[in-house]
Amino acid sequence: MDYDRIAQIVSEIKYRYIQSGEWNSKLCDQLLNLTLEIPLMVCRKRGISIEDQPDLTQKGLQEVFKNFHNIEDDRAFPRYLFITMDHLCQRYWRDRYRSIESRDVDDYSVVRATLRMGQTSKRESLVREDLREAVQQLPEIYREVIEYYYFAGYTSKEISKKLNTNMNTITSRLRRARDMLQGILEVSR
Repeated sequence: MDYDRIAQIVSEIKYRYIQSGEWNSKLCDQLLNLTLEIPLMVCRKRGISIEDQPDLTQKGLQEVFKNFHNIEDDRAFPRYLFITMDHLCQRYWRDRYRSIESRDVDDYSVVRATLRMGQTSKRESLVREDLREAVQQLPEIYREVIEYYYFAGYTSKEISKKLNTNMNTITSRLRRARDMLQGILEVSR
């Protein structure tokens, strides 16, 4: 990625916007062409489906341009875009699974959770069954935080408020639950 070229274009966009009060579409297109791989890479990394990637990418780019004036270092534009997209992807998963309150985990959410956990999708059906069984073997306090965090998309802070428990306790339970799951899955292989 050519950070110097990106910084030059960002600087020129800002300068022309201050002069005329309008976006220079040619420069904006050049900037988008240089940085379009960032939002797509973040979407793939976060497990966003191919169908939802264009909408989320457009939303991210709109948000970045809406707050364009907040970018102080012109070379930081790619980082700012990356962070914005990462937050949008997190919000996407949180909103998508906010309504899942039951303990019956369906196949779709297990697949999404395995993607969030960083599992590869090559052995998707095996991972799905193994994960379902492993989660069910966890003690209730650990199963609860795993389901809220990975399947329902809540943050540690939100789980802490929901369960009326200290956030450090939630973080500790998540870590222990992941270790337990890893142990259960290794034994079952």
